[in-house]
Amino acid sequence: MTLLRTGGDAINSGAACPSGYSSKTFIWGTGSDQVDCSTKFPNADSTYSSGNCITTFLYPATEIMQDDKGNDNGLCESGEECLHNPNSGAYAGHGNLVDSSCDVSGIISGITLKIYESNGY
Repeated sequence: MTLLRTGGDAINSGAACPSGYSSKTFIWGTGSDQVDCSTKFPNADSTYSSGNCITTFLYPATEIMQDDKGNDNGLCESGEECLHNPNSGAYAGHGNLVDSSCDVSGIISGITLKIYESNGY
């Protein structure tokens, strides 16, 4: 039986550095070139590729909004602070956000990955 208590495996399973992180691509829509993508999707940080305006992001992580970094579109993109979010849609922890010490630079560069101070009880 797994106990839900401080330090319990079930509670802290998402607190370790991620092994299942990867990059994904989100397609904002079609475009004719980079200028068209930048005009159509000004806050998306999109790149033109094969007729589409795309963004590459770290998954499963979410951008920390209104921190004066990045574009506040919710996707964890290069150069942003993001929340380590393995339990998307469920309890994510509580307390202050602290550095996770996880290295995701091989996936997407310039991301600071944060976690909640306490993963729960």
